[in-house]
Amino acid sequence: MPTWYFDKKQLKSTPSYSEGIKTEAEKKYRSDGAKFIMNLGAKMGLRHLSIASGALYFHRFYMCHSFKKFPRYHLTGCACLFLAG
Repeated sequence: MPTWYFDKKQLKSTPSYSEGIKTEAEKKYRSDGAKFIMNLGAKMGLRHLSIASGALYFHRFYMCHSFKKFPRYHLTGCACLFLAG
């Protein structure tokens, strides 16, 4: 089970990077996913704490799984927001 804190080595060797996704592309995917969660949470009228928790779960999920295996919007983003709510 991963800890809550990641060192620089762990941040650079994510499962997505290991499967060939470049670091800049992964940063964009993470940013886009977080924006999706923020927009969806705002449209649903959720509290800021729930939205922020959803974004946190999103980032932590992709520290253990690859963007190639799990779609970042409809499946993962919504599931993270659901768990946060």
